[in-house]
Amino acid sequence: MVWNEFRDFCLTELRVEAIQEWATTKVARGCQVTASHPLWAGVSANVLTDGLPGSYNHTADPGLGSALR
Repeated sequence: MVWNEFRDFCLTELRVEAIQEWATTKVARGCQVTASHPLWAGVSANVLTDGLPGSYNHTADPGLGSALR
């Protein structure tokens, strides 16, 4: 880690341990998912059922509203 003149810094490496909690009531976890339109940053719709609490996705076109399926 290196401090710069503005007193903020850039981490060059961050290692974390992923803890998988598989006991869940999410019946859709691991199921194949598709989206009717392209998603943000080309991310797969499968992140919606991966069971991880930090996963999310949204459409690349913010104006689709309820047209996204």
